[in-house]
Amino acid sequence: MLIRPVDRKIFEERVFPHEYSVMVYTDGNHYYAKDSSGNIICTDSPTACIQEAVNTVADGGTVYIKKGTYYLSSRINIVYNNIRIIGEGGRGWYSGSGSTVLVSPTNDYAIYIRGEGTSIELISINGNNQGNGIFVSDAYGLLFDRIRIENCNIGIMSAPDRYNSDILVLHPFIYKCKKGIVLDANLSAPNPFRSELWTIVGGTVYGKSDEYIDVGIELIRFDFITIIGTLVAYANLAYRVAAADGNGWVTMFSPKVDSVTNGMLIEDG
Repeated sequence: MLIRPVDRKIFEERVFPHEYSVMVYTDGNHYYAKDSSGNIICTDSPTACIQEAVNTVADGGTVYIKKGTYYLSSRINIVYNNIRIIGEGGRGWYSGSGSTVLVSPTNDYAIYIRGEGTSIELISINGNNQGNGIFVSDAYGLLFDRIRIENCNIGIMSAPDRYNSDILVLHPFIYKCKKGIVLDANLSAPNPFRSELWTIVGGTVYGKSDEYIDVGIELIRFDFITIIGTLVAYANLAYRVAAADGNGWVTMFSPKVDSVTNGMLIEDG
């Protein structure tokens, strides 16, 4: 199928932004952030430069993180609205090589999100077997597009003590995380919060043939969840749908499982 020139232009600008508010990059030894006018606004650690970029575009703008490995000493806090974080995915995104890789801090998440309208695209997160991926707390209208998360305890966590609503996860690649995606809840609270209007489309959540993950997708307190064609493989449990008062709808279209001990657990209650 031929791609019309206008479509190709839109695609290229979406994947490789020609206009950005702040660019973060490395020469292999040092880390920098510069604004769209070319002014250097940070020459510090990876964590400091990425956080400075996010703070600079507070409440509207694009942070473009060039390919490279960024070792985080603490999590990146995105507590503003309408921020787009995009990595340099390219062909290397699927394998993790040659792309934008954030290495999680020990015992913490790489990215913490609170607010509305944030999108994370073409970013790879490596937990290095001692960190986690993305934590969502009191957030609305988010987009996670072609993100790779690996070697984590938890890939994506919806906070148990907040509403997190209207969140779209497109083609995630979650590898060797003990729990892939968790929509959590504090069931002991008198008025528990929930995750609502989450849609997960395609992608994979899986371990290895000799290293099964605990669970692919875990739904604890929720309403209006849609899962379309997501593959869970090499897992002790592919899907868990917990029993909790007030839980609402979950709809699955063509869920896929392969090499799992148990396919789906739907608890009675």
